[in-house]
Amino acid sequence: MKEKFYGCSSMRGTRGDRVYYPHQFEPRTIVSRKLSEKKRKLDEKVAMNDFAFGGLGSEGGYLLPATRLGFPPTGRAEAFGHSRFVGINALAGVSTAVKIDPSKDYDPDKKLELQFTCLIDYPNLILAQGKVPPITVTATLNKETRKVMYEQEADTVGDTNHKRNDFAYGVMYDPTSKTCIVTRLRDRSESGSTSEALPAAVDLTTVVIYAFTCCATGKPTSNSTCLLHDPTSKVAVARIAKDMGLEVDLDKSVDKFNTLVDKEIKRRDAAWEKKQQEELEARQKMLAENPTAELVAEDEAEEEEKLLDELFADSSETASVRETRAALFAERMEILGKKIYALKRRYAKRKEETKKKK
Repeated sequence: MKEKFYGCSSMRGTRGDRVYYPHQFEPRTIVSRKLSEKKRKLDEKVAMNDFAFGGLGSEGGYLLPATRLGFPPTGRAEAFGHSRFVGINALAGVSTAVKIDPSKDYDPDKKLELQFTCLIDYPNLILAQGKVPPITVTATLNKETRKVMYEQEADTVGDTNHKRNDFAYGVMYDPTSKTCIVTRLRDRSESGSTSEALPAAVDLTTVVIYAFTCCATGKPTSNSTCLLHDPTSKVAVARIAKDMGLEVDLDKSVDKFNTLVDKEIKRRDAAWEKKQQEELEARQKMLAENPTAELVAEDEAEEEEKLLDELFADSSETASVRETRAALFAERMEILGKKIYALKRRYAKRKEETKKKK
């Protein structure tokens, strides 16, 4: 079990049966764990979740300029900055792991980075979370001038929640070059545009842009919003192909991979609907043969259980939407990984056939 201590910055070493070391990203934070603690062997599902969590933490390291502002310290003994970012996004299910070689079984003795690729759902990544009313901001990317233009509307509402000196931040992140640029925008009472020039290393086709609002003190904040992102999953294709050791022309192949994934999703949906229809027909047949079966089932169900089921459905509606989105993202990435692996197998087969001919 790991413990965190705040207010220290240089403690490192072993004392008794515990080892102490600075947190990788959080300043003035020391991590403590048992010296004798050993990492247990994980089953495949737990290992994938563990690797996705670790990948989210690594990605958060490049987003520190934004997450330190989006999750500021509150003065209470709770996580902030990078730790808060990882915890919230892990619950939101924005990261998933796919197998590098779907044909091989999971090996608990093999390093996870040699078996899985971590993929991030950038449009749903959370860079800030709070109850401050957001300032309306839009963003456009000019590829010719290599500039991001943030447009902001003035908010003239004056009340306790809408403070005139609240201000917005724009965040540009490129997952390819790992570049994160935070731009201080205008106050709530102002309107206008703010531009930000992008370095030459930034890949304009994979840029993601977010915005969130802060109080004049820098805390609290609003929820972050994704203003612009690449809809083609180009980063995911590039990462899977790289880990599989496969060279692909991304500009030509991304749309084709997406088409393959969409077709597989449709096949799975059709199979699910067919199964549901077969179960419905079987139930209708059973009721036709025994009309009292449904009444007996209803008599056996307690009214209290029915009400609890309804209450659960009402209270978990928001969570269900989040879980469904996370499950769909994970499913798409899993299919994408299998399609890229199928392409790799074709290359290997062609290479083997050519070798035999020689």
